[in-house]
Amino acid sequence: MFQIYGATGSEQILELIQAVLKTIDDMKEHGITEKELAITKELIKTELIIGSESTQGRMNNNAKSMINYGKVMCLDTIIDQINQVCLKDIKEFMNQYFDHRRASVSIVGDIANIDTCRI
Repeated sequence: MFQIYGATGSEQILELIQAVLKTIDDMKEHGITEKELAITKELIKTELIIGSESTQGRMNNNAKSMINYGKVMCLDTIIDQINQVCLKDIKEFMNQYFDHRRASVSIVGDIANIDTCRI
C-alpha cells in the first residue's frame, strides 16, 4: 500500500487528480531513467540513515520493519535491498499496482461545490 499526496484549493481538485493520473500513465508507459532511479535510491538511503540517528527514528524504523517483514531488519540489509532495485523492478511494480480501477481518493476540506461523481 502506498499513497500519493497532493494539496490544492477546492477549485483545482479535478485538475490535480487528472494531473496525477496522467503522470502515473506516463510513468507506466515510459518508465523512469537510470538517473532518476539512482537519485531516488540515494534519497531513500539518506532518509533511512538520518532517521536512524535518533532513538525515536530507530524505534519508528523498527516498527515499520516489524509491520512489513515480521522482524526487525538491520539498516545494512535494507540498504542492500534498495541497491538491488533495477528499472525492471520499477516497471513491474508500476504495472502491478498502478491501476486506476483499484485506486481510492480521500479529500479533506470544503467539497460542497465539487461534483464527486466526476472524481
